[in-house]
Amino acid sequence: MYPPHYGMVSNGNLRDLLRALTVALLTFKSFLSDRVGYEFLNLLTFKQYELLSENLHRTKKLYVYGLPGTGKTVLAMKIMEKIRIMLQCSQEEVLYICETKGLRDFVQEENICQAATRVEFLQGSFGEVKHIIIDEAQSFRDEEGDWYEKAMRLTSSPDLPEPGFLWIFLDYLQTCHNFPTGLPDAGRHDPVESLTQVVRSSNSVYGYVRNTMKNVVEGYAQGIPLQRLKRLVERATCAHPVKGKLEIRMMESGEIIKYVVEHCREYSRNGHSCTDLAVLFYEHEGVFTEYCKSCLEGELQTSSRIPFKRMDNSSWRECAVVDSIQNFAGLERSIVFGILPVSVQKLEHLLTTGLVWIASRATLHLHVLFEAEPK
Repeated sequence: MYPPHYGMVSNGNLRDLLRALTVALLTFKSFLSDRVGYEFLNLLTFKQYELLSENLHRTKKLYVYGLPGTGKTVLAMKIMEKIRIMLQCSQEEVLYICETKGLRDFVQEENICQAATRVEFLQGSFGEVKHIIIDEAQSFRDEEGDWYEKAMRLTSSPDLPEPGFLWIFLDYLQTCHNFPTGLPDAGRHDPVESLTQVVRSSNSVYGYVRNTMKNVVEGYAQGIPLQRLKRLVERATCAHPVKGKLEIRMMESGEIIKYVVEHCREYSRNGHSCTDLAVLFYEHEGVFTEYCKSCLEGELQTSSRIPFKRMDNSSWRECAVVDSIQNFAGLERSIVFGILPVSVQKLEHLLTTGLVWIASRATLHLHVLFEAEPK
C-alpha cells in the first residue's frame, strides 16, 4: 500500500522524473565544496559523459588529453567503476597507475581498484590485472624499466578472452621535467580524445591558469606537442560561476612566510579547516628543502597554530600540507600558496609550466608568491 498522496506515473511526470534521475546519477561532489557549509555538485560535462558512455563501448585503448582542472582523475575513477560493473570485474583486475604516492593513496581509498605508482608497477607482477588506467602520464619517466610495454603486455595478454582496457590520461601543460616519459611520441597517440571544460577550479583560478597556459604554448616547451595543445587552450571554458580569489605578490623570503602565516590565520578564523590548505614550492636545486625546513621548524608551524605536514608523513591528509609541487602532483586543496624561488624564475621554461602546475592545484583561492632577489 502506498500513502494516499502518492500519484501514478504518467507520460508527463515520467519525463520529469527521468530528467531528475539523470541529473542525480551523473553528478559528483565538486572539489569546490568547502568546509564552511557549502557543497557543490558537478554534472558531468558532455565530453565526460561521452567518454564514459560511448567511448568505453567503442575503444579499448585511448589517450585522453585534459587541460588542468577538467576532472581527469575523477573521470578515471568513474571509468574504472563502469568497467567493473560492465564486465563484472573484481577490484584486483583493474589497476590505476600514477607517479606519486599521494595520488595513489587518494584513489586507493575509494576501493574501486588496485592502485600503484609507476615504480611499484614495474617492481610487481600484477598478473591478475586485465584493465589499466594511467593518470598524469606526462609526469612519468622511463627509468626503472619500460612501463608502457608492460601495460600493453598485460592488457593484450593472449590468456585474456579479449583485450583489456588501456586508457592514458595526460596533460603536457603540467610537465614537470625534461626526461623521457616512456610514452610513444605524441604523433603516435591514437585514438585521442580531449577535455577542455574546467570543472574543478574557481573562475579566478581558471582565468590565471588559462593565461599561463597560453604563455606555455606560445613559448619554449621542450617535448610538448604544441599545435595540439594550442587548439585545446583555444577551446578552454569554465563550467560554473564560482568566483574564488587570486593574489599575486613578489616579496623577500622572510616576508613570504609572514604573509602565509597571516593568511592561514585569517582562513582559520573564517572557518576553514587545516585540510583546505597547501603551501607548495617548486623544487629546484635543493631550494625547496631549505624552504620546507624553515616552514616546518619555524614561524609557519609555530605562529599560525595550524598543523603542517610533509606528504611523507602518514597523517598529511588530516593536516595542512607543506611540500613540493612535484610531490603534490594530481592532488588539490581549496586554498593554495604557491611559492616560486628566485632560481626557478630565472629558468623561463620551468617557470611557465611551474606556474600552471602550482595554480591548477587550487580549487578556490590561489596565492602566487614570487621570491624577490635579496637587496
